Amino acid sequence: MSDLDSIFATPDIIVMVLLAATPATLLGALVGGLRARDRGVLGALPFALLGAVAGFSVLIAGWWLYLTVSR
Repeated sequence: MSDLDSIFATPDIIVMVLLAATPATLLGALVGGLRARDRGVLGALPFALLGAVAGFSVLIAGWWLYLTVSR
């Protein structure tokens, strides 16, 4: 077992990951929304959500690669 299991519960770790990924998610949403700004607010919303998911995914993939390669 890992030491993290004894210090933090699973929901605590999930909250920490989500908080750490907030900047990438917001940046992805901003880029997605700005790319579709000619569609209006409701038309740009799906692009903003897609950008947020992409930003979160890229950050998690980067963390995974960093932790896999550096250990």
